[in-house]
Amino acid sequence: MYCPKCGAMMDGDTCAFCGAKASSGGSSNAGQQNYGGYGGAPSNQYASAPRKQGGGGFYDYFVPNLVLTILMCLGGPQGILPLIGLIFSIGSRSARDRGDWATARSKAGVAKVMFWITIVLFVLIIVGLAVYLANMDPEELQRRHSTRY
Repeated sequence: MYCPKCGAMMDGDTCAFCGAKASSGGSSNAGQQNYGGYGGAPSNQYASAPRKQGGGGFYDYFVPNLVLTILMCLGGPQGILPLIGLIFSIGSRSARDRGDWATARSKAGVAKVMFWITIVLFVLIIVGLAVYLANMDPEELQRRHSTRY
């Protein structure tokens, strides 16, 4: 029997998805609606979707890789590392949605490694820039900024 409200397959008198009660009519087709003579209720994608088992929770590093991609792409070619991490985190989400937990964990691991490599590279760039600016002679810095091109 199909739910008269959402069209999902019902096992008992109450729909497990929307909570609607089956109508108690005298015919054997109680609770079923006429859907244009096609022989059944329309498919309900939520009722027929398989339940995903296994996996558990793991972090795919999508947001951190996205932020690092934006930060590092502004600076030059070193932006390829977080972009690779972002691609692998998107692949991890896609595999997780398909229910392929082994592939999802593997791709999330690569995204994590790319994230941490990018963090180390980002810190090295900032420290190198700070050391360069700290060791620059103030007169040289003033002279470079005051020259006209």
